[in-house]
Amino acid sequence: MAQVSAASVQQTPTREHFKYTSFNPSLGINWLPAPGFVAFANISRGARVPSVVELGCALDLTLVPYDPAHAELGSAPRSLLGSACSLPTTLSGDPYLPQIRSLSGELGARGDLVPGWEWNASAYRTDLRDDIYFVGVGAGRSYFDTIGKTRRQGLELGLKGHHGLVDMSFNYAFVDATFRSTFWMTSPYNSSADFDQNSRTILGDGFSLHGNDLTLLPSATADQNRGLGTFRDIRVDPGDRLPGIPAHNLNLALSWHALPSLRLGLSAVAHSGSFVRGNENNQHAAGGTDQQIGQYYCTTGSCGVTGYEQLPVPAARPFTESGRLPGYATFNLDGTWTIAPGLDLGLQVTNLFDRKYFTAGRLGVNPYAPSTIGAIGPSGWNYNSAEWLNTTFVGPGAPRGYFVSLTYSFDAK
Repeated sequence: MAQVSAASVQQTPTREHFKYTSFNPSLGINWLPAPGFVAFANISRGARVPSVVELGCALDLTLVPYDPAHAELGSAPRSLLGSACSLPTTLSGDPYLPQIRSLSGELGARGDLVPGWEWNASAYRTDLRDDIYFVGVGAGRSYFDTIGKTRRQGLELGLKGHHGLVDMSFNYAFVDATFRSTFWMTSPYNSSADFDQNSRTILGDGFSLHGNDLTLLPSATADQNRGLGTFRDIRVDPGDRLPGIPAHNLNLALSWHALPSLRLGLSAVAHSGSFVRGNENNQHAAGGTDQQIGQYYCTTGSCGVTGYEQLPVPAARPFTESGRLPGYATFNLDGTWTIAPGLDLGLQVTNLFDRKYFTAGRLGVNPYAPSTIGAIGPSGWNYNSAEWLNTTFVGPGAPRGYFVSLTYSFDAK
């Protein structure tokens, strides 16, 4: 491969100035056709300016030469040649990102069901344009980038009231959060990624093999993804669900006033399963491997049936995880004892049954893997990356917790 001089690394400090303006009107209406019943509707437009971190770690597709001293080597996007973005300590410049624009609407009603009981119901939708997402664009390089449109829409239902000494509440929410535009992102640990190295676009690179200059033989997808190629990438399409957002969410609460000075409560929180980061296309599945297809090159300048050579590829690793987080439900116990007017003793036990659950996750590779021909360090790290295992990293939920509180109200009567 041709040597690229140090001068080609784009390390020049950048200074940018952007101005964002937005007109955000809103309109709402409430209708009270009868006592104890309210219907409402609203629509609004909003905007969010990219944050400092998003701008400082934004994808810059401006073409710059591989080596200013050797124009014959061609050019590539600045973000793939310059300093990488390594959050939160290293930023890569401040290329422009458009502000996110939103259009939201809600329609609902609330009222009294019977004496002592209230209900509510609403449906909503929020469409975002020029949404910003943290996407991978190459080996070890991830940036914030505009991905087009996303949508969050759903339904919320609620019921609360009391019967005798018992208070009850029920809340349910359905959330349909989806991408609404097509885009590519690097996700090498997704089983549906493109593992054909010939789908990588290399512009003007000076490759050589056995002393011969080589011409890359690209695949049919090498010019996709804005010319960046699709090697180790996944394609996200409209309708794919956003990771980390459960579709079904339920909250239940029950309180019993056992004595005038003693209240006992039990609550439950339940969420359905969700996709993990890296599975934005919702197509990752257990089974298969990450076996790659080596790049083919023409070594003679005018290849017919012969004259091709193929580069070796890393050893394949199986996929064993589903790319999803399972749903879960946790229960919480709480109580309040009024010791004296204004003085309350509280007790709370969270995750009563010590349920093990996960609140976040992403696809990755585990270097703490068994070894056959590698070397294992004192920490268990396998120094042979070919033996690392495809896996899913998860964020565990909190275990059972105990909390005691003592509160005093100075204006208690």
